[in-house]
Amino acid sequence: MKAPVAVSTTRVVIGWCAVVVSLVASCFWAWFGTLENFHEGWWASSLSGNLWITLHYLSPTAILTALALIAVRWPGIGGTLFVVAGLAILVWWIGYEHHREFSLRSFPIIHLTAFLLGIVGLAYLLGRPRPRRLAMGLLLGMPLAVFVACAAEPVWRISHRVDDGITSARRVSGNGVELMWAPAGPGWPDRGPVSFAEAQRIAAYLTEDGLSCASTPQNIWRLPTIEEAVRSLTRNGRNAEGEWNAQGRTASYRVMPDKESPLWHVQSPVVYWWTASHASDDKIYVIAFNGRVKEELAWPMDSLAFRAVKGH
Repeated sequence: MKAPVAVSTTRVVIGWCAVVVSLVASCFWAWFGTLENFHEGWWASSLSGNLWITLHYLSPTAILTALALIAVRWPGIGGTLFVVAGLAILVWWIGYEHHREFSLRSFPIIHLTAFLLGIVGLAYLLGRPRPRRLAMGLLLGMPLAVFVACAAEPVWRISHRVDDGITSARRVSGNGVELMWAPAGPGWPDRGPVSFAEAQRIAAYLTEDGLSCASTPQNIWRLPTIEEAVRSLTRNGRNAEGEWNAQGRTASYRVMPDKESPLWHVQSPVVYWWTASHASDDKIYVIAFNGRVKEELAWPMDSLAFRAVKGH
């Protein structure tokens, strides 16, 4: 039987430093990816579609974990893959920002990520974490534990969402607000991106029934104000009793709202709506299905659209 090769304390320490950094990174992405998955994701009509979305959001965690496991088992291969991954990210971003209006200098996080991947790769090349089984167990088990802990509440909440399937115009009243909300169509798109200017223009041109746009402005429909949106959100079919604090620029609710009927389309990737309210000269208030209010520049995002309203 072959005797185990002795490893110096220095190499063990370097190896465990690499493992710890890998754990911090993979657990962070497990936390962040899980929250984003159940916020922006899980809108598909099938379980397989939702699981595919989950795989997309958790791919950074999966890749980091796989690289770390390989590096612990085969240091030469895994360490090299970390270095190559860092270089690949940097090269990709340089090419990406070449076609954008912003500068690479505006995103130092990309430089930092590439640098850390390279350093971790070198640490795996030089280090030897021992005991190896403990290192591999932690690398595999801790991100999984973070995912399970973070997924428990949203899985329960999503499974109890109210979805009556009605996408026609809806009169929604309660909490001091009564509005008619536009039907599915130009006044309530189920896909983004839609810019603020485009949302305003479409709302102004909507016909009385909200199903088409006229050739001239009708000025029947409009975007809801931030206070109207906050006060109209629901949870489990009941008004969430939202209140808008204009001075503090914050929204509060008796219960956290959710993406459900009658306001939201459950099977749509849109999770944010434009409102008619300006936060400043260049920023608009945007509201999410969970009641969170953000101040955004008037730029389009894939998850951002609108739903027009008119008086009752």
